[in-house]
Amino acid sequence: MFLRPSTPELKAYFLEFQSLALDLGFNVILDSLSAGMIGMRGLNFEELCMQCDALISIGGDGTLISTARRSFAFGKPILGINMGHLGFLTDLQKDEVESFLPHLKTGNYNIANHMMLEGKIQNNQKNNASFFALNDIILTRLDEASMIYLKAYIDGEYFNAYYG
Repeated sequence: MFLRPSTPELKAYFLEFQSLALDLGFNVILDSLSAGMIGMRGLNFEELCMQCDALISIGGDGTLISTARRSFAFGKPILGINMGHLGFLTDLQKDEVESFLPHLKTGNYNIANHMMLEGKIQNNQKNNASFFALNDIILTRLDEASMIYLKAYIDGEYFNAYYG
C-alpha cells in the first residue's frame, strides 16, 4: 500500500482502511516511505511488490501514476483510492471502499488494463535512460535559449521528428 507523499494526515484513514481489510482477512503492508511518514514500519518497495498480490494507492491521480510507473516491472494490479478532488484515474472514492472490499475478497471485480508508455532518452554523450509512464510524458528544455529535437518511435518504428 502506498500513501500520497508528504501527507501524514492520511494516517487516520490508513488505520480505518487497515481495520476494514484485516476484518475481511486481508494482509495489509505499507511501503517503507509511506510507513515512515505516519510513524509506522513498512517494507522497501521491491520487497513489498514481490510479496503482494495487488497494490493500493491512497491519494489521487498523482499517487496512482507514481505507483504504476514504479511498479510496472512487477506486473501487479493497482487499486487507486481517491482522497483528492477529481481522481480521473483512481478507481474508488474514499466513501466507496467499505462496500467494495467484500467484492475484492470474493473476486467480484474487473481489472482494466491501461496502456503504459515507455520513454527512452538518448543523447550524444551516451547517457541513456529508460522509464515507464502512465497517462503522459512531459518534455521540456533545460534552458529557454535552446531548441529541443525529438525523434518519435512507436513500437520501435520511426514515426516523426520534432523541433520545438
